[in-house]
Amino acid sequence: MVWVNAPMALNVAPWGGAARRLGTNPHAIAIPG
Repeated sequence: MVWVNAPMALNVAPWGGAARRLGTNPHAIAIPG
């Protein structure tokens, strides 16, 4: 799990977008594969 800082809030979860509500502190989950 990588914590990134996105001031523009362009984070979109690839499997649903549940993390989109966390605009100030979004999650970037990197799954190798």
